[in-house]
Amino acid sequence: MSETVYAAIDLGTNNCRLLVARVKDGSFKIIDSFSRIVRLGEGLNQGNRLNETAIMRTIEALTVCAEKMQVDGLHKRYAPLIGEFAKDCLWG
Repeated sequence: MSETVYAAIDLGTNNCRLLVARVKDGSFKIIDSFSRIVRLGEGLNQGNRLNETAIMRTIEALTVCAEKMQVDGLHKRYAPLIGEFAKDCLWG
């Protein structure tokens, strides 16, 4: 039986981070991670709208995260919620 794997994405105004960990013997063992500067908040003071270039950088980073999350045993309970939230934030 495979061990449960959890993944967490931290998407902020400057960075996109991913941490993937496997539960083993009652603790977490990090099996993958990713971090990229996306500057999603770039230009927000100039009109309160996300910059198209910043959105594209963020989508590219989230695509890498999605690829890294293709791990056997990944617990997917919250993944659809995060995806819907991200879609709503990016496209209104």
